[in-house]
Amino acid sequence: MIKNNEWIKEPIIKEPIIKGYQHHAYPLSIMSSHKHFDNWFCNHYIQLKCNRADTELHFDFCGYIFVQHQHPFLRVQRISRNIASTGFKSIGSFVDSALSLGYCVYLFLDEYYIAEKRAFKKNHFIHDSLITGQLTEQDGYIMRGYTNKSTYSELSISSENLLQAFQAVPDHVEDWQSYIYVIHVDPTATYSFNMDLFVEEVKGYYLSIPYNIKLSSFYNLDPLNTIFGIKAQSYLINYIEQTNGFLDIRPFHIIWEHKLSMDYRLSFLIKNNYLKGEMIEKLDYKMFAHKALI
Repeated sequence: MIKNNEWIKEPIIKEPIIKGYQHHAYPLSIMSSHKHFDNWFCNHYIQLKCNRADTELHFDFCGYIFVQHQHPFLRVQRISRNIASTGFKSIGSFVDSALSLGYCVYLFLDEYYIAEKRAFKKNHFIHDSLITGQLTEQDGYIMRGYTNKSTYSELSISSENLLQAFQAVPDHVEDWQSYIYVIHVDPTATYSFNMDLFVEEVKGYYLSIPYNIKLSSFYNLDPLNTIFGIKAQSYLINYIEQTNGFLDIRPFHIIWEHKLSMDYRLSFLIKNNYLKGEMIEKLDYKMFAHKALI
């Protein structure tokens, strides 16, 4: 954990609205400082999906995988790990250069070498990581991610451990793991809230309308094996009732965050006069969040 007396140099990083999975938390925390962020967020993160599970259930928001989805406010450049390794004296030199230009650095590291991770000194675990700044009173960096206490928080890593964690990643990994991504917010980008799109998304969620066409750019979804919207939540409940043994807490967290985001979204609609008068009175919108507490 970062100590209070350690001065941190980093871009503006905010607490993400959604952090049930890191692939949501990372982009949201980076771009939530943008002046048009609320306009974009309130048009997205409405639909849910899950698979018909034979063994493992996957329950999540639709789309928005970090390095695949074109977030409007983020500018992402992809560099091969090999090029970064040979073009700079060390991975630390590469990260220093990127941070000095205002970028965050997204890459895959072996969490065996990251002190505040569950895998630290226990098992080798290759996982995505986000470096957002430098610690100037010691030779190290600030990261974001889940800690060994299951909280999404700031973490620190020394330059030595960063080098070890980087070098421990095998040469033969999945394609997206073989790159380093440097990311920054484009302050000139714009986004206007679209009420028609909002209505379409809410309708799709409420009626559990298949989202397969919209997601074709990201997933090869089986239309007979994927459930959307409210029906996805019902399927999750049935799955839990029939399952004996370990239950992953993350689907519950996603449901809770979905309700919190709806509360956030409805507050946005009221604040910007999309909902007025009797329409507000008919919506006990604060209950969206409270009813989701499981």
